[in-house]
Amino acid sequence: MADIWPPATLPGLHIDLGDYHHRGVWLRLPTAVFTCSHGCRKRAVGVDDVRAFTKDVAEIHARTCPGPTTTP
Repeated sequence: MADIWPPATLPGLHIDLGDYHHRGVWLRLPTAVFTCSHGCRKRAVGVDDVRAFTKDVAEIHARTCPGPTTTP
């Protein structure tokens, strides 16, 4: 049985696979957008960028997320 794709367990990750025309042209580029519950928003566009983003999104987010904000 195959393992679960790690980004699949990350709520807030939305991936658009784009639209590739049979003539070898992208009609719509692949896009990945991640929004965490604290309001962080990261985005990647293009085949290579989306591939790298989905591979490392959890690490990228862990390094840059400020965490929950408290309001008085």
